[in-house]
Amino acid sequence: MIVRIKKICISVSISAIMMLPALANAGMVLVSNEKIVAKEISKKDAKALFLGKKKQLEGVKVKVVGLAEGNPDRDAFLNEIIGMSSDKLSTHWIDEGLKGGAKPPKSLKTVDSLIAYVKRKKNAIGYLNEKAAATSGLNVIAIK
Repeated sequence: MIVRIKKICISVSISAIMMLPALANAGMVLVSNEKIVAKEISKKDAKALFLGKKKQLEGVKVKVVGLAEGNPDRDAFLNEIIGMSSDKLSTHWIDEGLKGGAKPPKSLKTVDSLIAYVKRKKNAIGYLNEKAAATSGLNVIAIK
């Protein structure tokens, strides 16, 4: 009986540890400075903004910014909102370039640099995890 309980505890512990990266990145939101007052956006519209298919939010032309490759928040945003891997996103931007279409968003290395950029750049919009967004001093836009 004790051996069975130990096996169950180990199994539950391993499952919990494997879920930690997903939990750390859960809850992606968009952030903007005070010029953009939106409080929520559909997942479809958020995806369109970050893939260059849409240029405005509530009638305001926005400057989209993201995080650099390898950042866990970028990976979470790509998985949860965009529905693409980093490789597929790279292919998307190559295709856009060949067609003379949209250019990829500016990529910043750190969450702090993204926050600073959005604060100072007129009509800038980026993404963060909910925890970072809550302490950023930026307008938080929920993705529904």
